[in-house]
Amino acid sequence: MGQIFSYPTTPINPNQQISFPTDQNKNTSPSNGDSESNKANNNLNKRVQLTHVHLRKAKLIFFYQRYPNISVLEGYFPDVQFNEHNTAQLLSWFSNFREYYYMEMEKFAKRALEEGVNCQEEACF
Repeated sequence: MGQIFSYPTTPINPNQQISFPTDQNKNTSPSNGDSESNKANNNLNKRVQLTHVHLRKAKLIFFYQRYPNISVLEGYFPDVQFNEHNTAQLLSWFSNFREYYYMEMEKFAKRALEEGVNCQEEACF
């Protein structure tokens, strides 16, 4: 009682043999045609537009790298097919992150000076 069983949607033939892939069945050296089709499939899986998920990821990357170059961005965003627009958008995001970060640090420092903090040791974070 309380158990839910899921039944297959297609009937199972009891005489049908099921084979599972093994290491012996795998072709370890794909032909040129196969590798080209894999490259084509990888390009189809790449996105041209950046999403809100990419923005969140870029915000996290900002904590580790303030000025990323394009090769670093390509490594962090393997699902993006880079073009001029995408690259400019990502660089714009990082520029905005830097501006916001340094403005907040400046506000924090001014507030600390107003509170009478004169040296680094007096600042308690």
